Parts: sequence; structure tokens; C-alpha cells
Amino acid sequence: MLEDQVAYLLQRYLGNYVRGLSKEALKISVWKGDVELKNMQLKPEALNALKLPVKVKAGFLGSVKLQVPWSRLGQDPVLVYLDRIFLLAEPATQVERCSEDAVQEAKKSRIQSVELDRLAVYLDSDIIPWHVNKAWEDLLPSEWFQIFKFGTKDGKPADNLLRKHSYILQPVTGKAKYSKLLSSEVTDSKQPLQNAVVNLDDVTISLSKDGYSDIMKLADNFAAFNQRLKYAHYRPLVPVKTDSRSWWKYAYRAVSDQIKKARYLNTFQFCSQPYALLVYCQVKFYKY
Repeated sequence: MLEDQVAYLLQRYLGNYVRGLSKEALKISVWKGDVELKNMQLKPEALNALKLPVKVKAGFLGSVKLQVPWSRLGQDPVLVYLDRIFLLAEPATQVERCSEDAVQEAKKSRIQSVELDRLAVYLDSDIIPWHVNKAWEDLLPSEWFQIFKFGTKDGKPADNLLRKHSYILQPVTGKAKYSKLLSSEVTDSKQPLQNAVVNLDDVTISLSKDGYSDIMKLADNFAAFNQRLKYAHYRPLVPVKTDSRSWWKYAYRAVSDQIKKARYLNTFQFCSQPYALLVYCQVKFYKY
């Protein structure tokens, strides 16, 4: 029963992102101690739920390790460790058309994500170094080598590389002071127990003309992508020259949705929602 539940949860929350999750393998190893799965490939649709203007070309997850406190279930947390996540993405130049079922599924997934309200994330890459027995080039897909080759050539002269770089943030110096009061030193309940002060010298940020232009283009692309994404389920799959009528319908539906939304924002029902929520919260507060 319990191993089925563990397998179900891993399939539910990780199955949409990685390949290689075997329910049979999970059921066999869950009672033997820590469950650990290694070298799983990321799915191309791994980032679809984030609604970002990028799509996955390649990627893999080094390992997933699940620690279950069998002797203290319900008291100690179940820990899930994700190690070595590598991702290669490219800009999404086109917005794929979504069906009505896909829109409803996206709404359902947002509701289900609320169930993870007790999730805690802990990053320990700086404390526990990765132990890799192979060269980095052997762990990466072949198309990644050209991207990471400069970062894997330790001990080689880098003067030629540094000349090509344009740094946005110039060197910064500063001072930080941290103080903590003992419980015996506290005289006022409103007095802070811990105090931190950070003083930085001049912080200089410089952008080249090309860098500024690239940032503005990226921001424009994000805005345009998000705007197209709102009405992607209306967008025709054929070119304009092939079926201009369907594109006029697409424009009409998009504008109609905007008008309906603007009208709803001015209705009494929408304006009264904050007041109704306030009354509901007050009743619950005085009740308990």
C-alpha cells in the first residue's frame, strides 16, 4: 500500500518532467531504504507548465533520492533530493495552439499545485560537493560541448577569452556587520534580537550598446510571447494566405475576450468581491 503511494507521488510530480520513472522499480526498492534513481532524461515539455518563451532541446537529471523516515512517519518529513539538473533550452519562436482541453488541464494543474504548500527546498551544492567519476564532457550531451567547453578547460590561459567579455557589474567592495542579543540583554519585546547592516561602496553597472539592445529585445519578446499565449487556443494552424478567414476569427475572438474582461472588471459583482471576502474573514476570525 505504502510503496504504491510513494510510486504514485513520484510519478505524479516528476513524471511530467523526466523519463525513466519505473513504477515497478520504485515498488521494489522503496522498502529497502532510500529510493534513488539516476541519469534520467528530461522531457521536451518539461518547461511547458511554466509558460516561458523557451523550449527544452536536451537535458538530464543526475539523480533523485527519496529518504523516508519509516520509524517516524507523520513526525519527520520525507526528503527528496534532486542532484545535477542540466538543461539546454532555445527560444520558442512560435506559440503552439492549445485545445480547450489543454486549457482546462492547465487550470487543474494550478489547483493541484496548492497541495505542495508544505514543500521546503534546500540547496546544498556549496556544502556537499558533487563527486563525479567521469569527465564533464562524458556526462553532457554532444550538442552541449560547444557551450561548456570553456568552462571545463581548467588551468588553460584565459586572457584571450577575457578580452571578449563585457562585464555588467563592476567590482564591488563593502562591509557587513551582524549582531545578536542574548535573551538576558533584551529589555523590550519590540527590540530586535538580531541586527545586520551592510554598507557597500559605489555599485557600478555598465551596459554596452549591444547588451542594452539585446536586453530590450528580450523583454519585448517575453511580452509578445505572453500576449500571444493568452489566446493560443484560438490561433489557427494554417498560414494567413491559406485561410485568412480563420485568422479574422482569431482576431475577433481575442478582442472579444478583452472586451468581456474589461466589462466584468466594472461590474458590481467584481467590485463587491473584496468586501465579501473581508466579511467572511472577520466572521471566521471572531468564531475561532
